[in-house]
Amino acid sequence: GRSILLALEELAWDDDAVVVKLTGRYSFVDSSFMQIVEDNLHMHAFIKVAPENNLMFTGCLAMKAGMLREALRGMDWNRYEFHGIHFEFALWERTVQICSPDHWPLSLPSRYPVLSRCQVLRLSRLGVAATRATEAQALVW
Repeated sequence: GRSILLALEELAWDDDAVVVKLTGRYSFVDSSFMQIVEDNLHMHAFIKVAPENNLMFTGCLAMKAGMLREALRGMDWNRYEFHGIHFEFALWERTVQICSPDHWPLSLPSRYPVLSRCQVLRLSRLGVAATRATEAQALVW
């Protein structure tokens, strides 16, 4: 997360530019994710969140640079590291704080808060795959 923030600040991207983050061990299996992003540039974020544990899949996401910068700048890195909180949860937590300040903090079991300040497209499929060393088949997300 911190390296992404450093890159955003060093490159000084326009707030409305859409940043696509794809982690190195993942690759696109088709162009569906990029097509969704290109067709919906008015959206603030394109994410996948697992309903069972509220973790945002950070292997692949797209977010406007300004929103991503705001999310990363506002992270309580010491708290996350001290408590061993996953970056996946931390980024989802910050997205909710930014997009739905009236619903913060999250009250469980509210796993789908109304993100009133932002247009966030929650996707069920990203069209990316990762091969783990212990598995012969790629896992498609």
